[in-house]
Amino acid sequence: MATLVDNLIEDEAERERLLAKPTCFIIVGRPVIYIIKSVPEDVVLKMILARLNSPDVEHYGYVLSCLPFMSEEHLKINEQIELIKNLKLTPDFIINIKCPDKDLVQRLSVLSLDHVICIIIALSVLPPPFAVAYKKYNPMTAIVLLFLLFHCINQNKLTEITEDLLRIMSSYRIMVPGFRWRRSRWGRTCPVALKEGKVVSGKPQFSVGFQDKLYILSSAEAHHKFVTNPRPYLLPPMPRLPCKVSIIGPSLAGKTTLCKLLAQHYNAAVIDMEELLQPVLVKAKEERIHKIKEETTQAAIDKIKMKMKEDGQNSGKMMVVHDDSELGYTDGPEMNEYKLQLRQFVGEWEKMQSGLTVTHCTLEIGRKSPENLSHVSSSEPFQYVSWELSEEDMEKDAEDIEALAQLERAEEGSDDDYSPGEGNEGDTTTNRFLGDTQHFCPVVLKDHNVLRLCTDEIAAKYREKTYYFSSLEARESFLQNPDQFVAHTEPLKPPALRIFLLGSGGSGKTTNGKWLAQQLGLFHIQFREQLQMLIMAKTKMRIPDADELVLLQDDSEDLDAKIMEARAEDEKEPEDPYDKELTEDEMAIKAYLSDGDPLNPKILDMTIAPYWKHEPYKSTGFILEGFPNDPNEVQYMFEQKFFPDVVVMMEVDVEDVQSRLLPQYLEIWRERRNKREAQLKLLHDLCKKKREDISKRKAELMGEQDLKLSFQAGTKYDEEHETADIEEMIEALLEEEFPAEEDEEDIENEETEELATNRLEIGIKELSFKILMGINASHKLRIVQCQLLKKIKPLLTNRESLFQKCHPIPYSLAYKLLLSSFKFFSAFGFLDPIKLYKERDLIQPLKWPFNTTYPLLFHQYIYFFASKENCNTFMLNPLKYLRQPKPTPSLPIKIAVTGPPKSGKTTVAQIFSQKYGLARLSIGSVMRMVLDTQGNTDLAIQMKEYLLHGLVVPDELAIQCLEVALMNSVCSTQGYVLDGFPMTLKQAELMGSQSIIPMIVVELELDIVEVLKRGLADKMKPHLTHDSSDILHIRNSCYKKEVVHVRHHFQQQYQNCLLLNGLKSKWWIWDRMIKEVSTSMKYIQTYLDRIQRGQAACINKLCITPKEFDCRLGEFGQYCPVCMALHYHLVDISETAALTHAAEYRGHYFKMCDENHLEMFLSTPDQFVTPGCPHTLPKPHLLPRKLTEIQVKNRFPQQVEMKGFCPVTYLDGKQRYEALVRGKMEYAVEYRERIYIFETKEKRDKFMRTPETYWAQKLPIKVPPLSDPVHLTSLPTLGYLEQGVAEAVIKAMTAAGCLKPKHPYLSLKRSALSYVALYLKAFNHKSTDSIRQLYKKKLASFEENCMLIPYLSTVMKGNYRPPSERPIDFEFKLNRFLGLRDLPGANGVQPD
Repeated sequence: MATLVDNLIEDEAERERLLAKPTCFIIVGRPVIYIIKSVPEDVVLKMILARLNSPDVEHYGYVLSCLPFMSEEHLKINEQIELIKNLKLTPDFIINIKCPDKDLVQRLSVLSLDHVICIIIALSVLPPPFAVAYKKYNPMTAIVLLFLLFHCINQNKLTEITEDLLRIMSSYRIMVPGFRWRRSRWGRTCPVALKEGKVVSGKPQFSVGFQDKLYILSSAEAHHKFVTNPRPYLLPPMPRLPCKVSIIGPSLAGKTTLCKLLAQHYNAAVIDMEELLQPVLVKAKEERIHKIKEETTQAAIDKIKMKMKEDGQNSGKMMVVHDDSELGYTDGPEMNEYKLQLRQFVGEWEKMQSGLTVTHCTLEIGRKSPENLSHVSSSEPFQYVSWELSEEDMEKDAEDIEALAQLERAEEGSDDDYSPGEGNEGDTTTNRFLGDTQHFCPVVLKDHNVLRLCTDEIAAKYREKTYYFSSLEARESFLQNPDQFVAHTEPLKPPALRIFLLGSGGSGKTTNGKWLAQQLGLFHIQFREQLQMLIMAKTKMRIPDADELVLLQDDSEDLDAKIMEARAEDEKEPEDPYDKELTEDEMAIKAYLSDGDPLNPKILDMTIAPYWKHEPYKSTGFILEGFPNDPNEVQYMFEQKFFPDVVVMMEVDVEDVQSRLLPQYLEIWRERRNKREAQLKLLHDLCKKKREDISKRKAELMGEQDLKLSFQAGTKYDEEHETADIEEMIEALLEEEFPAEEDEEDIENEETEELATNRLEIGIKELSFKILMGINASHKLRIVQCQLLKKIKPLLTNRESLFQKCHPIPYSLAYKLLLSSFKFFSAFGFLDPIKLYKERDLIQPLKWPFNTTYPLLFHQYIYFFASKENCNTFMLNPLKYLRQPKPTPSLPIKIAVTGPPKSGKTTVAQIFSQKYGLARLSIGSVMRMVLDTQGNTDLAIQMKEYLLHGLVVPDELAIQCLEVALMNSVCSTQGYVLDGFPMTLKQAELMGSQSIIPMIVVELELDIVEVLKRGLADKMKPHLTHDSSDILHIRNSCYKKEVVHVRHHFQQQYQNCLLLNGLKSKWWIWDRMIKEVSTSMKYIQTYLDRIQRGQAACINKLCITPKEFDCRLGEFGQYCPVCMALHYHLVDISETAALTHAAEYRGHYFKMCDENHLEMFLSTPDQFVTPGCPHTLPKPHLLPRKLTEIQVKNRFPQQVEMKGFCPVTYLDGKQRYEALVRGKMEYAVEYRERIYIFETKEKRDKFMRTPETYWAQKLPIKVPPLSDPVHLTSLPTLGYLEQGVAEAVIKAMTAAGCLKPKHPYLSLKRSALSYVALYLKAFNHKSTDSIRQLYKKKLASFEENCMLIPYLSTVMKGNYRPPSERPIDFEFKLNRFLGLRDLPGANGVQPD
C-alpha cells in the first residue's frame, strides 16, 4: 500500500517537524563596505561559525549576509563556498542583490563612515514560524511565508502563560478562536529538568505554549533554555525518570542479580553497599581471625595435653540425624545462622516501613526467575492522560464551537456560496474533534473487530479528542490503557463491509443480493439456504418453509398412506424422510425452517459467528440475506457484538409480491393437484376392488354359516336370535379383515383453480409486511439494482476513510492557525489535491489571493481547494488522495510570444498572466517600470537622454531594463511571458548573453490581409487605440524582415521555437501552448529529479546550445553508445541537431540513435559508458567521415578505392562478379585516408556503422569495363530534352496555361516566361529545401500580383464610391498594384 503524503500519526509527525532543519537564508551582493583591518577575517569567520552553531540558530534558522568574504584574505571564494555547503544548517534560499557600479558608487557617496562600520557584519537571527515544515515548498510559497515571518516578529512564538491549573491554562491567551492549548505528555513536569535527569514540577509563572501544546517549566533558567531551543527537550526518546531504586532483602534473596537486571534495562549504575564496605570488612576480618587464631591455638594445646593424661580408651558413638525438613528450607545447625538473619531482617523491615516516605513494594520471589522479577509491571511515566468527559468539558466544546460559528458568520457576507459549517448548526457532536474511531467504540473495535455506533452519553477525553463508548465497562477499559486503542504507525483500518439484506418473500432479496455481491466483490450468504444444506446432507430433501406449508396444503402423504393401507394392511408404516437419524441440533434447525421455532445460541454460534471471526469472510466482507428474523436473533447479535454496517430493507407492495409469488405458487399447486388426482384415481380403484373382495368374502362366510346350520338342524334354538348373532359375527370378521374407509366425499372434495388463486392471494397478503425504510423493490430490476449500488458502493469505495473526519474552515481561521503554528501546511501547500490527482499537471493555477480558496482541516494539516466541489470530494475519502505521489516544487514558466501586429500576442499573454500568475512583460512596460520606480539609477538616466533627444532606446539598455524586471519575485517563482519580444536577431542574441532564455518561443503566423482586417475592426472600437493601415504595413514589413533570423536563431541554438497559426481561435492557440509548456515542464522536472538521484536524464527541451553540448560531450562524441556497446556499430548522429534522444550522465552528454536506445541508456547507463562499456570509440583518424562531391574532386589526384565499385554491394553479394556495381560520387566516405563511394545512401550508412568489415577488400582480376563518357553535344537536342527536362517543362507549361498569368506592367509573353521560370525553380527536386521554399514564396507572390488586375477591374467598375463603402483590402491592393511600376522590367523595360 502506498504511503501517505502527510504523516497522520501525530507523534511521528511531531518528531519529523522537530528533526526538520529550520529555514536559512544567505544574502549576497556586490560589497558596499570597507573591511576594517583591526578585525582579522579569520576572527570574524570564527565568530560567525560559533554563532551559527548556537542553540537558538539551530532552532530558528539564520539570515546570513556576511559570507562569502570578497577580500579572500583568509579563504578563497571557492573555499568559502565549500564551507557554506558543509555547514550543519545549509542555506535554503540564496538572495542575490544586484546593483550597477554607478549606482553603487552613488550610494557609497551618501553613506557616512559610521554607517558603513555598522553594517560590516550583519548576522541576523529571526524566528520564522514556518521554518520547520515549509523549507521544501516552491518559491512562491516561500515568499509568502517570508512575509508572514516578518509580520510576526513582534509576536513571540513561545507565548507566555501564567495560569495555575491545566484546564484553566489551556484557555488562557488563546491564539486562535476555538482552539485551546493542548496538554503535552509531560503534564506538570518540566521537560528541561527531566532532560537533565531531575523530576521537577513546573511553575505556572514559567509556562509557555509551543505550537499547540502547553509546557510548564520549573525556573527562569529552564524557561530561557526552552525558549532558546525547545527541540532537544521535546525530541524522543523521552528521558526516563532517574532510576533511584533501593532493593533490600534477606541474605541470598537475589538482590544483586535483580539490581544488575534493572540497571541493564534502565541504563543505570549499580551501587552495591557490600562492595563499598568490602575493603573495610576484609581488613577487620583478617585482624579478628589472626587474634582468634592465636587464642585458640594455645587453648587447643592445653586441652590436648590434659586429655592425654586420661586413662582408658574412647568408646565409639552412633549419631542419628533426623531430617526435620518439611516444604521449606532444610532444618539443621547450618540454617540457624540464616534463620537468625531472616528474623533480624523482618524485624528491622517492620520498623523501617512505618517511616518510609517513598513508594515501595514487596516482591514474592518464590518459584520466580530473576528475569520475571525484573519486569515488574508499572505505569510508564509521562504518558498522555485520559479522563471522563465532564460537564465542564462539554461546556468548553460548546464554547469553541460557538467561537468557530461566529467566525464563520462573520465571513458569510464575503463568501455567500461556501459555508464551512453548513448543515451542522446546533449539532455539537459533528463539530467536535473526535478520536481515531470517530463515533464508533474503540474498545469494541479492538476486541471484536466490529463497528459499534455510539453517542456522547458515555464518552472520554484523550489527547484533547473525544471518544464514544458502548458501555461503562468499555470506557473503564479505555481509561486504564488508552494507548492500545488508538493508532500508532498508521491510521486505524475499519473492518470489512458487512451488510444485512432483509425483506419479505418476493421482494427480490436473493436476486439483488447476488448481483450486488458480484459488483462489490463480497460474499453472498443466504441464511436459510445454509441451514437447508445442513439438513439436506442427510435427508436429501428440502425442508418446506412455514409459508409454503400454510399456503400450499399438501395431503399427498395422507393419500399415500391410504393407498398403502388399501394395498396391503400388513405392510410396514412408511418412514418419515426428515427423521433419518437427525441430531438434536438438526431437529432444531428443521423446526426453525418448517415451523419458525427460534434457534438456540449454540446453532447460531455454529452458523453465524464464522462470518465475523474466520477468513475469508473476516477480511473480505459479506452480504447476509434473511438474518435476523425475530427478536431472539437480534438479541443474540447484540450479545455477541455482531453488528452490521448497514441493514438494507427491501420495500415492496403487497400487489407486487402477489404478482411475483402467485405464478410460482400456482405452478406448485397445479403439480400437487395432478398428483392428487392420480392418487385419488388409484385409491378409487383400490376401494372398488376392496368392495368386491368384501362382497365375495361375505358370501363365503354366509355359506359357511349355512353349512353349520344344516348340521345343527335337529337342535332347538332361537332361530331369529341365532341369525342375528351370525350376521354380527360376519360383520366383525369383515371389519377386522377389511377396515372401514373414511368418507370419500371429503376426499373427493376438489378445490378449483379459481378458488386456489383467491386463497393464495389472500394468504400472500396476510404473510407480506410493509417496510417503512430501505430500498423500494417494487420498481424494475435494473432500477432497484441501480439504487442499491448507488447507496452501498460509497460505503466500500470510501471504506478506508471511515474513521477520518475533515473540517472545512474559513480562510481567516486557516490563516491564523498557520500563523500561530497550531496547524501546518500539507505537502500540497496551496495546490489542490483533487486537481493533482485527476490531472497531475506540472502547471498549477495561481492560488492567490488567500480568500479565493477553500481551506479544510484534516488532522494537523490544512489543505486548500480550488472549488467547493473538490473540497467535498476530498472529505469523502481523504486517504485516497493522500496516497498520490508527493507534489514536486513548481518551476517558473518562461515564455515568449512573438508575431506580426494584431496577431493576438497580448491576448494570449494576458490569459497566462491571469490564470497562472505569470508576469506579463513587454519591452515598453519594463522600460516604463524602470523610469517610474528607479528614476535615479544610471540606467534610467541613460534612457532619458535618448528619449529627450527623440531617439530610440538602444537594445542594450532595453535588455538591462528586462533584467531589472526579471528580478521581481513573481518572475523568479511563477515565471513570466514576454509579449512581443524579442523582435530582432540582435535582441535575441543580447538575451542569450544575459542568460534570459525562454523555454518556449511561440510565433503566431498571420498574413497581411488578416492583419489589415483586424486593424480595421479595431477602428470600430472607440475605446481602443489603433494604427493606420500604413503603419500596420510598415510594422508588418519590419517584422517579416527580422522574424526569419529570430526564428532560425532560437531553433538552431535552443530548439524551442513553436509556430502556430494566428488565424485559429485564442482557445485553440491557448490549448496548443499549454500542451507544449506542460511537455517542457515535464522534461525539466524529470531531468532535475533524476540528476538529483544520480541517474541518467534526458536533456530534451532544456534549451541547451550546440556550443554547450559540444563542450560537455562524453567519450563517444556524436556516436550512439548503446549501438557501440551492444553491436560495436559506429552510428553517427551528428547530422541530427535535435536533442530528442540525448541524455546527461555524470556531467557529460550522450546522444542515442532512437527512442529504444535512449530508454536502455536511461535505465542502465553504467553498462554503456566506461568502464562498463565493452567497446571504446576508435581514435579520430580511424573514424569514417562523409565527403561531398566537391571534397572528393578537391582530393585530386587521389583516386577512389576499388576502382569506384561499391564495397558494401560487393561484399553483401558474396563477392560475385554480378555484385560489382559502381558507386555514386554523392555517397562518398573517407576512411583510413582512403575514399570509397557507394551505390545508395543506405549502403553508405551501413559502411559507416562497420567500416572494418568492408574496407580491406580486393577486386578480382576481371572487372566490368568502364563505359566511355558520352558528350552532351553528341546527343540529339530533341531526344535529350525529352529524356531530361521534358516532364518538368510540361508541368510548368500546363500550370501557366491554367493560370494564364498577366503581371501588372509586363507583357503577356514576359509574364508567362517569368511564371514558367519561377515554377521550374520552385519544383526542382535537385535543389535544396531552402532554395525550393524561397522560390515557392516568390511564385506565390507572383500569382498574387497577377490576380490584382482582375480584382481591381471588377471592384472599380461603376461610379465613384467613398472609402467607407469600398472593400477592406481595396486600398492595400491598389497601393500594391501601383507599387509594381518601379519593378525592373515593368512597361517592357528590361533590367540591366
